[in-house]
Amino acid sequence: MRASPWVAADAAPDLTWLERAGQTVNRADYPALWGWVSAAGIVVSEGSKQAGQWGNGDGTATFSLPDNRGRVL
Repeated sequence: MRASPWVAADAAPDLTWLERAGQTVNRADYPALWGWVSAAGIVVSEGSKQAGQWGNGDGTATFSLPDNRGRVL
């Protein structure tokens, strides 16, 4: 049997890594990451967020990842 790269739509999210594509995620799903980002003081408001910056999401339950698409890290 061969493994498939496709995941069923109802599958649980993979909590071991995230692509930095500017998406918004739940703080409850990634508490360690949110804790590190907020403690480091590198979170900006969504209104002033630019590519490559962490956003505060909705301010209570979410935060957004930097958008590094098209960049070499």
